[in-house]
Amino acid sequence: MRAPVGPRAPSPRAPFLVLGFGPFRDVHDNPSRRLALALDGSRVGGRRVIGREMPVRYGVSVDLTEALVATHQPVAVLGVGVAVSRTRPELERFGRRQAELGQADVSGLERPPSGAGPALRPARGALEPFAAGLGAALSDDAGQYVCNAWLHDCLGRLDPEQRVLFLHLPPQGVPPERVLSALPALLGGAPARVG
Repeated sequence: MRAPVGPRAPSPRAPFLVLGFGPFRDVHDNPSRRLALALDGSRVGGRRVIGREMPVRYGVSVDLTEALVATHQPVAVLGVGVAVSRTRPELERFGRRQAELGQADVSGLERPPSGAGPALRPARGALEPFAAGLGAALSDDAGQYVCNAWLHDCLGRLDPEQRVLFLHLPPQGVPPERVLSALPALLGGAPARVG
């Protein structure tokens, strides 16, 4: 069993890490990928934003997240995905342990049922202030695909003190400035003015 990875004492200037999923199925231009890459290199509240793309692959996306957390020691990790049936952004309150085989990821791998850990792992961070700053709803259903698996597994594998959240976007996405201004609220602060 691996030791949890995450910051022991994040510095006052530790960055935000925003990870958006890449293409899958009929989503050839994933708005979550566009958002993460648009935010990369931005600054808010004296903190840098590191934005990266994750593959829509079970396990691989979590391994990438662990490596980025170990390298950058972020103050918060925000995963972002698209939910084609949603009409507004929704912040997930839980990652769920899967009880049955998952849908195949982009490599064709079907996630086996998750046997270990609690059935629900609550997201860590100031969910309500961030959702309010973003104009997002709170959701209790992260789905049965890679997004949910990422959230559940990251909450289990990263340090228990590491803030880890997941945001589902509608197909049209959200403006990067809106997310950037809401990021400080992840830490319990007020949204920032941008630009």
